[in-house]
Amino acid sequence: MSMLDVCFMIGPLGAPVMTTLAMTVLVVRHRRRAVRLGAPLAVLVALSWVGYWYLWGKAFEYADAFKPVPPPVDTARTTLAVICALASVALVTAAATTFGFAPRTDVRRDAARP
Repeated sequence: MSMLDVCFMIGPLGAPVMTTLAMTVLVVRHRRRAVRLGAPLAVLVALSWVGYWYLWGKAFEYADAFKPVPPPVDTARTTLAVICALASVALVTAAATTFGFAPRTDVRRDAARP
């Protein structure tokens, strides 16, 4: 299995599941730093996922018409798959870091004070 296959499995195929689970963990655990990091990563995962599948459709149209896929389309599709995979791994890592801490129970520091 090549590195590109691994990026495809983690990125465009696994991203919807990993992003949903990671953002659920981040929101439930209430770690502000992790959520602030996770939200832009989730947007990056979503944009690269949509871009990858859009370009995959364009490449499929070329292949369906028995034309060679232009190199820029193929390169952009590969780049988006790698970006999607890296952002997915970073998002899962951000979610995993929250397990070392207790979940937040108070929103404000002075909530427990009289």
